[in-house]
Amino acid sequence: MKHKEITQIKTQEVAKRVTLSMLVLVPVFMLVNFYDVLFLGAPLEREGLITRLLTGLMLLALVLWVIFKRSVEQQVQRNYYHALFDQPLSPVFLLNDSGCVIEVNEKLLEMLNKERDTVIGLSMKELNFTDHDLVEKYTDRVMRGNSQHFEVNLRRQNGSVMELEVMASPVFMYKRIIGMIGIIRDRSKQNANVRKLERLANVDGLTGLSNRRAFNDAFDRYWTEGMERQSPLAVMMIDLDEFKNFNDTYGHLEGDECLKQIAGAIHRVCMRSGGMASRFGGEEFALLLPKTNNKEAQVIAHAISEEVSRLNIRHETSRVSPKVTVSIGVNVIVPALHRQREDMMLKADQALYNAKSNGKNMVKL
Repeated sequence: MKHKEITQIKTQEVAKRVTLSMLVLVPVFMLVNFYDVLFLGAPLEREGLITRLLTGLMLLALVLWVIFKRSVEQQVQRNYYHALFDQPLSPVFLLNDSGCVIEVNEKLLEMLNKERDTVIGLSMKELNFTDHDLVEKYTDRVMRGNSQHFEVNLRRQNGSVMELEVMASPVFMYKRIIGMIGIIRDRSKQNANVRKLERLANVDGLTGLSNRRAFNDAFDRYWTEGMERQSPLAVMMIDLDEFKNFNDTYGHLEGDECLKQIAGAIHRVCMRSGGMASRFGGEEFALLLPKTNNKEAQVIAHAISEEVSRLNIRHETSRVSPKVTVSIGVNVIVPALHRQREDMMLKADQALYNAKSNGKNMVKL
């Protein structure tokens, strides 16, 4: 529907309704106002005639004004209704008081990839929403008179899932709820972009491991879980041995490639162990291992050291080994209220310092 058609009232229909009303009301007015003259033989005086005509005309004008106003309001509402359903920007649906679809616009049919006849009469549960209980809960709230704003996923016929934002409001007639109208926004691309940005904000650009920010968030989560379950939590600090000499000898491009390979080795072991690996900065890495005791943590640390050794990355200027090695500091505790996360990290860092001070290429607990 064009904008001009939406905003202009169809005066022809209003005029038609008013004309029909006059054709009915004028004879009724004459019959009622002159009943005594027409049927009872009462005399018709000039002054009485004028008074009757004026009174009748005023009443007739009032009735016609009410009819005209009502007709205009109904036409405006009808135009708004068509404007809402015909607008091409957002999918719109209308439910009756039984929760069944009685109207949809073309945009919604396009989104669902369905024909109108296959949608009309369906309940909200039959529209392939992935969480029917959530949809039913919000539909019930709207039918009780409360507008709702919620997000839900919809599975299309081709199997793809759309992430939708739904704004729903009750439809009233004479102060009684007769249905629900909903406007839908497809937030799939927007949510995917948000997730992508979040991932970029939490991932180290060089190695693909989690960065320090993501590590801190995971540390908070694992610490809380450890307190609730009284389970051990292990932290490992890993540092490449003689990495400055490596960069000075082979250049920073080779250094970056070395870091990526080391990160891959750490990640492989970490994935097998159910932990989280992150790059702390420079040549330093950190691991979080929930539900891991001292013995298990040492086994994992040695597995990382062996995985790095198997990479066989040459390091001819190293005073430790002719290939790249790592030193690892480990700390394991059961999180508790009287313990501090910062102390746990300091002790793991101290263990790493001891490993570096005692010859490197080793694990210290």
